Amino acid sequence: MPSFFKRKPLWPILKMTKQIIIFFLLLASNFAFCQDSLTKMNNIKISIISLVDNAKINYESILNKRNTIGLTTSYFYLEPVVGIKIEPTFRYYFKKHAPTGWYIEPKLSIGYFRTEEIYNKIQYTYNSNDSLIKQEIIDASFRQKVYFVPFGASLKIGQQLLFGKNKQFVFDYNFGFQYFSYNYPMKKEKTEYIDLNGNRIIIETSAGSLLEKFPGNEFYWNLFGPGSIFNSNISFGYNF
Repeated sequence: MPSFFKRKPLWPILKMTKQIIIFFLLLASNFAFCQDSLTKMNNIKISIISLVDNAKINYESILNKRNTIGLTTSYFYLEPVVGIKIEPTFRYYFKKHAPTGWYIEPKLSIGYFRTEEIYNKIQYTYNSNDSLIKQEIIDASFRQKVYFVPFGASLKIGQQLLFGKNKQFVFDYNFGFQYFSYNYPMKKEKTEYIDLNGNRIIIETSAGSLLEKFPGNEFYWNLFGPGSIFNSNISFGYNF
């Protein structure tokens, strides 16, 4: 019978397997030691997938083996909404080697934005008995720039890795959800005066109704823009 079909002794195979396992355990232990010894206290990262509509930079600092704090700043430059978003950040790493591994990240958000919305000017006329006698649109569907301050929060889960010769480079990806309100002013202004006939006139500038326009800006905000409900990110950075 050819030697290929002869049963070989089991002990050399077990011995070799044991040596391979020990080798990989030592390698993993050495990698963990090197990562702990080479990891610095701070990360700075730039998002790459957000560049379609904003420039996003994140700073992260280690608190302890499980937790980090940071700050994310984003500048949105794509119409119809332009502005800045600031997010204080806290991360909890599931294993005790922050800032690497799987983590959960809650954030608070505040911003300052500019957009253009459609407004109507409506005139209300009241007589001396304060009864409404006339209502008319005196300027329909004109566009006007508005500024607003949205607030919100988000929750993400992600993983962060260090790589490079001295583990000085950072790769970070995460996904999650956010609520970031599109709270532009619905009523822009209101003026009041008495006409020559003694009637009280109120002119109110307010946002156009849904019957007059499709809410395109709000749709963009919640699906693709700063308030996107689905909130994911991929970043590269430097550990220092």
